[in-house]
Amino acid sequence: MCGITGFIDFSCKSDNNLDVKEKLDEHLAGKNDWHAHLWQVIVFQQWLENE
Repeated sequence: MCGITGFIDFSCKSDNNLDVKEKLDEHLAGKNDWHAHLWQVIVFQQWLENE
C-alpha cells in the first residue's frame, strides 16, 4: 500500500501521478513549459494541506 503524503502521492504509480510527474520532469529539464499546469497542482496541494 502506498503512503499518502497529500492528495498527489508520487510514491504510488498511477496514470494521474505519472502525468504530473512527467510534466514536472519535462518542465525542470527545459523540454516543455508546463508552468500553468504545474501551478494549479501546487496551489491545490497547498490548499488541501491547509484545510
